[in-house]
Amino acid sequence: MGSGDIRGAISNLTWARPRTWAEIWARLMPEVGAALLLSLPFFVMILATKLRFRLIGDEAPFHMKVIEALANDWPRINLADYSSASTPLSYILLTAFGKVVGFEIWKLRLFSTVATFIASYLFYRLARKLRLPYPMLCAFILVFFPYIFFSGYTIYPASFALFFGVAALDNYLMGDGSLRKMLMGSVFATLAILCSQAYIILPASFLAVEVLGALRRGSMLATRWAYSRLIVLAIPILSFVPLVLLWGGFTSPSNRAAAGGDWYLELNPQQLNFTLIFVGFYFFPVVLRRQSRDLLNSWRWVVPSAATLFALYRFFPIVLEDGPDRFLYMAGVVIRGLDIVRRSLGGGFVEVAMLGLWLAGLLIVLGELSERMWSVDRIRLAALALGYVGLMALSPFVYERYYLILVPPLILFLYRSYRRRWVVAAWTGVQALLALVFSYWQIALK
Repeated sequence: MGSGDIRGAISNLTWARPRTWAEIWARLMPEVGAALLLSLPFFVMILATKLRFRLIGDEAPFHMKVIEALANDWPRINLADYSSASTPLSYILLTAFGKVVGFEIWKLRLFSTVATFIASYLFYRLARKLRLPYPMLCAFILVFFPYIFFSGYTIYPASFALFFGVAALDNYLMGDGSLRKMLMGSVFATLAILCSQAYIILPASFLAVEVLGALRRGSMLATRWAYSRLIVLAIPILSFVPLVLLWGGFTSPSNRAAAGGDWYLELNPQQLNFTLIFVGFYFFPVVLRRQSRDLLNSWRWVVPSAATLFALYRFFPIVLEDGPDRFLYMAGVVIRGLDIVRRSLGGGFVEVAMLGLWLAGLLIVLGELSERMWSVDRIRLAALALGYVGLMALSPFVYERYYLILVPPLILFLYRSYRRRWVVAAWTGVQALLALVFSYWQIALK
């Protein structure tokens, strides 16, 4: 019996259909317990705010206006032009929901909250399937990323995009070569793209891995199966083309007029520096892994790499000072936090802190890349992360909230072998506090 037969036998044994109510209850209890545990922060926020706080950020000038316009035209909605940079599916879902239950802001926000909760639960199940040491903690790390936590109680498109994105990632990673699973992944990836254009990197990165793998094996397009896989992975990318043709650009005409032009490509090395600082802060516990120690011991390989990237850090620095173009440059929890530290403790201290986060991020990334054993899942997750960073490096806009898409693959990629549970639990507590402070600032102080 081969390894595939053994895995199949174990799978059949594990997932055999329960025959009695006791077996059904025993099967459901862990899932119900996990769902209840994950729901706690959502219940706390709902009870504390009743989701009736003032319209926040882009809710009033963009998202609510789009929903109102769609509601007025319903069911003949106008997708050719509306005042938002995001693709329209989340607005359509919220409008349809509002048509049924009403358009009070708390009801629309509750719909987004439910989508975020389901996304976190799906992510927990995915982390468990991939055999991460602590899938529940990984799910909380996702929930308490500040922009995921806060946007989960608003009508921002990020909640629905995250839900469809996690569902797509689950099907793509756990498909085990099944065309049906891959097709389901592409359906969810299409829905994610129709909520946020940036999710196009999800099927694109998996398609790139598929093509490069086939070329390496010398079997490119050798069978109908190979054709089918490429076509299925290309479906989500092709789904965005009709909107581009309809709009005459990457966003709707009204949004381009309001923004002073369409989204454009521009090499921005600061994005790479910010990515390392982002990783160094939000995934700081990972720097304590064995890979980091091994990497420091092999200094002959690390020093040239670090020196090259340090030149990038010095020539394209992260600027914290306010300026007329700052809205096009840096915005986010980490940068704002460093700016507060600069104002309180001085520039010298914050320079050391920023360099420390950058070095921590560099050590984490190089430690991962130095690993010799790479499974198919690791290759796909690495391709997704690197592909998105590459896309961001061509964007002139450096906003931390744009990096929300990176969080799920980075958690699955970086925490797969880190077994210091108490360290991760403590850091999750820090991140939860940060998410609550950020949400309070957005709701009550901003």
